[in-house]
Amino acid sequence: TTPNLMANFVRICTGEMIVTSAKASSEMFYVIRGAGTSETEWGITEWSEGDVFVIPATESACHKATSDAAFYWINDAPVLGYLGAVPARATFSPVFFSHERIILELERVRKDPEASSRNRIGVLFANPACPLTKTLTPTLWSLYCILPAGTVQLPHRHNSVALDYCVSTGTDTYTLIGREIDEHGR
Repeated sequence: TTPNLMANFVRICTGEMIVTSAKASSEMFYVIRGAGTSETEWGITEWSEGDVFVIPATESACHKATSDAAFYWINDAPVLGYLGAVPARATFSPVFFSHERIILELERVRKDPEASSRNRIGVLFANPACPLTKTLTPTLWSLYCILPAGTVQLPHRHNSVALDYCVSTGTDTYTLIGREIDEHGR
């Protein structure tokens, strides 16, 4: 957990179901593996590996797996708890991003002639309900990045909370964390 966000890993065995519940205004699910459905008062969402979906404030969501599944589940319950607040209503509609669409957009960005000069090559998940902030939800921001083999991402900092989830890596991938930057910007 962080002061603002809660991250969870959820496993659902084939043929089983699990109910998630959080006093949150925003919930994001990244499907690590498997396939199945999630049901809320907004209907049923079908998902499979690599998909991303978000739901607004809800009492609970019922997830059923048609094959052994796992989620990375993020919600903003900690910040609401800190503020002593509870979500009064949904402030956006559920949004679904298919793995195929994510990869298609990521490939388009990667092929941009200016991509090599950017610190990050990625796709920002923008919810139509958040046109001014271009965020996933009013409280969640999400960027799906690639670091091509042999590249080094320049140092950067997060002025807010950052939760990183690495979908896949090569054998020589690593992260450096430090308080100082040397004369070469590393």
